[in-house]
Amino acid sequence: NLSNCTNLSSSALLESLPSLVCLKTLNLSKCTQVDGGILDSVFETLRSSLTSLNVMCCVNIVSDDLQHISKLTKLTYLNLNGCKFLNSGVVDYISKLTSLSKLSIQETSILSSDIYLDVLSSSLTNLTLLRFGSLQYHSKRFNSRTNPYYTSITDKGLATLSRLTKLKRLYVISSKLITDKGISSILNL
Repeated sequence: NLSNCTNLSSSALLESLPSLVCLKTLNLSKCTQVDGGILDSVFETLRSSLTSLNVMCCVNIVSDDLQHISKLTKLTYLNLNGCKFLNSGVVDYISKLTSLSKLSIQETSILSSDIYLDVLSSSLTNLTLLRFGSLQYHSKRFNSRTNPYYTSITDKGLATLSRLTKLKRLYVISSKLITDKGISSILNL
């Protein structure tokens, strides 16, 4: 667990990775110096062992940094919360992680519309936990026009989650487009 090591650089991690080939869990949350350079090495070096990756609030990670994440074939937990430069382009990369059971993508622009939720629910059928949306919904500074992480998921998008028969926990934050109809479409999960 290296969370909150705000002065930890990618170069220091790169030096350590070759000796950590059996590592199962890597928590780099709030390591603000970590960037995409380390992720390629993580994906390659830990491809046969890593089951949990937490890069929450690693603000230097951008969407293209995740293009090889599918190498982590045993990954069951992925936390991308607060990676503010991630957008819907990441959906193609994440959707290849078929072993994933827990996905947290709050405070990102990954699920900007129903189509991306549809892609994830079609391919990540082992999900037991899904978190998306914005935690900043109580702030007076943010609303659907000014908050880029505000989700525009509708009832139709929420209904696609009915494919996720293993889903036990769902957190949808800041979606004013979901109504009772959308909730009723997933009640039998």
